[in-house]
Amino acid sequence: MTQFSIAAPELARLTHNALAFMPARSAVKVCEIVVGRMAGMPILQITATDLHTAGRDYSGLAELPYGALAAIDLSRDDLATLDKIARAKKKDDIRIQIRNRDGMSVEDDNGAWMPFRDASGERQPADLWDRVDEMLTRLERVSPVIPGALLIDPALMARFGKVKCPGETIADLYIASADEPILVKVGPTLVGAIMPVDREIAGQSERIGPEGLWEE
Repeated sequence: MTQFSIAAPELARLTHNALAFMPARSAVKVCEIVVGRMAGMPILQITATDLHTAGRDYSGLAELPYGALAAIDLSRDDLATLDKIARAKKKDDIRIQIRNRDGMSVEDDNGAWMPFRDASGERQPADLWDRVDEMLTRLERVSPVIPGALLIDPALMARFGKVKCPGETIADLYIASADEPILVKVGPTLVGAIMPVDREIAGQSERIGPEGLWEE
């Protein structure tokens, strides 16, 4: 079991941003919460995806977690509940326990622990988070290419307009090719991806055409 504290505003930012990538009709009904390390420092990280976009954000922890590092999947409903708890706490710290792939508990104002179940069994496909991690890692390592034209669904870009981050909210796009997911960074901690529209398939539409919207 891992036990740690995190500032309520930081947890609220992470939960809010994860919910931006979990719309109500999303095919994926869970997110992943991980207590891990980045550059040797302890972090709390939340990853979410709707299979068309993905977002991952983290916050550094002020103290080393007690116990082994851990990860669980949380349902969208439970994530929304956790978000409400974090926002209600305002500036206080929140104490959390995570049992690796076996649930999570959050300490309430009376010192009692509120349980959240692990939803890993609802994750489809089973290796979803490995795929998201591989994609984000690979996209950060390839050289960027700016294609002549790139088709995207503007509704998917709106996911990134909902996220919160420290400082100015600017999205930085990193394009590997016209067929690869577009790497998106917002602020210093959030990284995500958005799937482009397949130009060959879209070109079969009478409203778009084989040359996209630039066709005269």
